[in-house]
Amino acid sequence: MLSAKPAALWKPQFDIMKQIIETTDIPQMEFAWNVAAGENGTTNLIFDRIVLLKPFSRGFVHINSTEPLAPPVIDPKYLSAPHDKFVLAKAIEYTRTLVNKEPLKSHIDGSILPDSTVQTEEDFVDFVNTQSRSEHHFVGTAAMTPRSQGGVVDPSLIVYGTSNVRVADLSIIANIPGIHTVSVAYMVAERAAEIIKADW
Repeated sequence: MLSAKPAALWKPQFDIMKQIIETTDIPQMEFAWNVAAGENGTTNLIFDRIVLLKPFSRGFVHINSTEPLAPPVIDPKYLSAPHDKFVLAKAIEYTRTLVNKEPLKSHIDGSILPDSTVQTEEDFVDFVNTQSRSEHHFVGTAAMTPRSQGGVVDPSLIVYGTSNVRVADLSIIANIPGIHTVSVAYMVAERAAEIIKADW
């Protein structure tokens, strides 16, 4: 994005996301259950990695220098949208409810993370604030949208203001697709190859 402030592109994105939440059964969360051995090798652990599939938080990447090899300024602004914290907190609370009911309850001795001191809605939000991690599904830093809305590339993947610079990675996706992004990366690469071949 060109600015850390709300860009023209964000409102259409948020409108689409709001419509999806209100009118469809498209999931907003991924509950990835797994098992592992504890540190001492005698304890069995079950864990639920909860993933927010459609975050409203938006960060930015900015050029910081005229030097081409200088690192950019990157701020993902994780959890900057209150909605994201609320939904993640509710998902963790929901997982707690699941494991406290049969058939799971009789197989679980207790909760490690979050521990039993996390009880209130505020506790769950605090837990989200301190324990959340990236799922590394970065998109949108060179969005394929109209330039007037803050877009960076056109439908031919050409960077606005240039004639021979293209972007062919997940940075062109304006809004995170709500799935693991590797399949989308393959799709972008295949489409980019078709576009470039057609231009040659």
